[in-house]
Amino acid sequence: MKAILRIVIFAVMLLASGGVASAADKPNIVLIFFDDLGYGDLSCFGSNETPTPRMDRMASEGMRLTSFYAQNVCGPSRAALMTGCYPIRVAEPQNHKNPHTVVHSQEITVAEVLKGAGYATGMFGKWHSGGSGANKHGQGTGPFDPELMPNAQGFDYWFGTPLHNGYTREPGKFKVELQRNGEVLEESTDVDMLTKRETDEALAWIKAHAKGDKPFFAYVPYNMVHVVLGASEQFRGTTKRGVFGDAIAELDYSVGRILDTLKELGVDDNTLVVLTSDNGPWVEGHLAGKTPADNHYGSAGPLRGSKMMTWEGGLRVPAIVRGPGKVPAGVTRDGIVTTMDLLPTFASVAGVAPPSDRKLDGVDVSGYLLGKSDTSPRDTFYYYGWTYLQAVRQGDWKLVLPRPAHPKWTSWYARMIDEVPAPQLYNLASDIGEEHDVASANPEIVARLTKLVESVRDDLGDYNRVGKGARFYDPGEHRPEVEKWANVTVQVNASPAPGAARHAVTAAAVSVSDAADAASAGSLRFDFESGDMQGWRVVDGGFEALINDRDKFHNTGKPYNKQGKWYLSTLETRGDRGNDNQTGVVDSPVFRVNGDHASLLVGGGAHEDTYVAMVDAATNNEVMTARGDNTETMKRVTWETGTLKGKLVYLRVVDQNHGGWGHVTLDDFSIDGTIDEEATKKHFAAVKATPPTVVVSRAPAAKPVPSTPAVPDAAPPVETDITHGFLATGGETYILDTHGKEVWRYNGATRDGWVLDSGNVLLAVNPGKGFPGGGIVEVTREGEVLWSWKGLQKETQAVEPLANGHVLAVEGGNSPRLVELERDGSGAKVALEFPLQCQTDNTHMETRMARKLPNGNYLVPHLLDFAVKEYDPKGNVVKVLRTDLNGREVHDWPFTAIRLDNGNTLIGCTHGNKVIELDPDGRLVWQVTNEDLGGNYIKDACGVQRLPNGNTVITAYASHGKAVKLIEVTREKKIVWTWSDDKGHGIHDFQILDTNGKKLTDATMK
Repeated sequence: MKAILRIVIFAVMLLASGGVASAADKPNIVLIFFDDLGYGDLSCFGSNETPTPRMDRMASEGMRLTSFYAQNVCGPSRAALMTGCYPIRVAEPQNHKNPHTVVHSQEITVAEVLKGAGYATGMFGKWHSGGSGANKHGQGTGPFDPELMPNAQGFDYWFGTPLHNGYTREPGKFKVELQRNGEVLEESTDVDMLTKRETDEALAWIKAHAKGDKPFFAYVPYNMVHVVLGASEQFRGTTKRGVFGDAIAELDYSVGRILDTLKELGVDDNTLVVLTSDNGPWVEGHLAGKTPADNHYGSAGPLRGSKMMTWEGGLRVPAIVRGPGKVPAGVTRDGIVTTMDLLPTFASVAGVAPPSDRKLDGVDVSGYLLGKSDTSPRDTFYYYGWTYLQAVRQGDWKLVLPRPAHPKWTSWYARMIDEVPAPQLYNLASDIGEEHDVASANPEIVARLTKLVESVRDDLGDYNRVGKGARFYDPGEHRPEVEKWANVTVQVNASPAPGAARHAVTAAAVSVSDAADAASAGSLRFDFESGDMQGWRVVDGGFEALINDRDKFHNTGKPYNKQGKWYLSTLETRGDRGNDNQTGVVDSPVFRVNGDHASLLVGGGAHEDTYVAMVDAATNNEVMTARGDNTETMKRVTWETGTLKGKLVYLRVVDQNHGGWGHVTLDDFSIDGTIDEEATKKHFAAVKATPPTVVVSRAPAAKPVPSTPAVPDAAPPVETDITHGFLATGGETYILDTHGKEVWRYNGATRDGWVLDSGNVLLAVNPGKGFPGGGIVEVTREGEVLWSWKGLQKETQAVEPLANGHVLAVEGGNSPRLVELERDGSGAKVALEFPLQCQTDNTHMETRMARKLPNGNYLVPHLLDFAVKEYDPKGNVVKVLRTDLNGREVHDWPFTAIRLDNGNTLIGCTHGNKVIELDPDGRLVWQVTNEDLGGNYIKDACGVQRLPNGNTVITAYASHGKAVKLIEVTREKKIVWTWSDDKGHGIHDFQILDTNGKKLTDATMK
């Protein structure tokens, strides 16, 4: 009754304003809304495996929108579409703010706006805006509150499902209830027939209203391709992509049916058709199959992330607008448009005003869609996940806000949210995949976008605050579903304190700058300018030279950005090189906090187990933490400490990592405080009696896996008698025969190497004497250097002998490049070169084992970009395979990438301690981890080789002493061979040469 009264009032208001034009002036509107369809799932948006010829034709006859945004999950996306608002603004019954927004009956929907303007309104498909029902007959069933269903929210006619299909690959307990105008037709309907039945019902309704005296609004929110997937018999088994491809094919056919019907009815030239999706693809492990054709999810194409995430792949969706004679044909536009903009836009083309008694977030983009303007009137978009603000885009710039992994206040989809330890900035015009964080180079842009964040938090709110502009219609307490998190604050760079529970760190309590020299924050200062420890003590482990005065870093020559001369570092030694293998814990004296803020410089690793913490001396709980950014250059961090006034605290430096950037640098900590000598004595006495055990908690992957078993690194028993001879490169370079006897050695550290058919060895050597930028050498078994080439930058990171006689190399430095070298006497000349497209802040992590492919292209892994890129000979990137499938906190840095004969790519992920195999579209088809093997055998999976028998050999570069250095695993993840020795170095890369004395005939897959 309330909804009917609201429509009447709204219609009277429009009539009184003279806003309602005649039916002949109003275009029909058809809105096609897919479910879980990704940015890369239509061929007109780049898909190579799900052909969509009818939608491609629609795009050629209309406009493609390439920066079109929905929300990151189904319910909120529909709320934004229906109300023209961010879901956090939308009122819900009983003042909730639910994970799936329930649109309050007093909200005004787009259907009510058009109905009030004289339109006939019909809906055909999934609603998902009226709650989860009473579940009287199982999950997915009602009864549902009639005031919250389509017929009470502006639709004259409705045929479809109140909720989604389910949440697994196959039908189970969740039922799909089918209704018509509130009457339950089927308690559990057949999902295979949903697309056909929804299309049939929509076409019958359109035909009935096309010749009427009213324009019509047909809303067609298909259930597909949300799981459980379905396709009718006509389409089952017709594609190479399994049931997912079949479902896409039927959707494409159905769109064609709708467009053909509009033409047959003679209303095509007076109908605006908009096609889009509710969010990105739902990419999660339990929806994967044994083969790519059996995966029940789509693709975000070049975008990072997927459904439930606020990376672009979660909210940026394909969109096409078609209106013959009105919408320009064959046009692509990249201006920002959102589902929220459809309500005011549809109102505009219908000749009426949108609701004026409430604030809308949508803007009228009709001029942009109809070709009257080349610029979208929207330039800003806020990325909310449920009620949690995670990013903002303005123009081409996107600022991603700090967040912990898996924040519990994001409800059931917390599992999909990865950690962002510090603000990140991306230029989406040049970096659509969000690969290159440029925050440090653009502080003014970060500052500008941060101001926008504070403004929108004040208006709309956030997970722990009520926005001034959020709507509530019911009496009683506001937002009980969110208020319970009001006292929870965001953890930034949080790691467990030694022997203590994790403690929350307020997002506002941490700010970052590049300033090295800064005024002291108070009376207490640890700047180490005395050249000693200033009362700090090592309480666990050991370090060779904690206090150092080095000006520039070992490898890159970049400055430390230190204050003064001295600083503290867990990397330094008494020699010329650092040592990441040093681990331990260092504590400061205990002091009392008297001031409102503290300041420090911090650099080094961004790992969970490398950080600086302020620790409450009474509880040993962390209260503030900070990490480096995987760079030697220290950044200025400011901690707000007002809530700690009067408390005794101490600083703790934790380094429990011995991989790349597995260290911490610290300098110039200052605060208004006083050292408490007595508390300091008690603290150091306590840790001496019981040294701290630092327990590092790694965030789980999107697909939960058991934690690594606590077993020794020693080789497991194997039931085979396999032996291998191999070349090992790394800190030591040597060849072992099949009996494990050393038969050759090179006196130098190397990165990569190959035993040639001649028996000579081709090596990429580390920077050092004679090779300041690294280089390439060919060495005989007698140690004679036959040929060499000196690198021209910081490092030579890979080498490969090519079939044409050339030698492939990659160089790391300020201008990373790939080169093919042609022998020229004892030296070389460059036959081909092109720049590599990767981050350049960290030379050492730019790239590694580049390989040339049979098609003439080059496969190059870029570690900190989390990407394996395929380059053509001109240096164009023609394919990108991403390794951050489970979020970047897992550190699945690609080190070795091998293109297999079946077209898949095998990738060794270093700090992720795993090997993954991706299909040509980047989908995971196989992986092996320590969890699979029942032991901690994979440590820095730098080198990988696929043997002719299908088994995979993997290095453990971080293993030292008698630990396992190489393992061979079967496709079924059974260990069939291991190699252990007592050498101090791990194996960086390798080449298996023979098995049981028999030379391998195909040893190139490494």
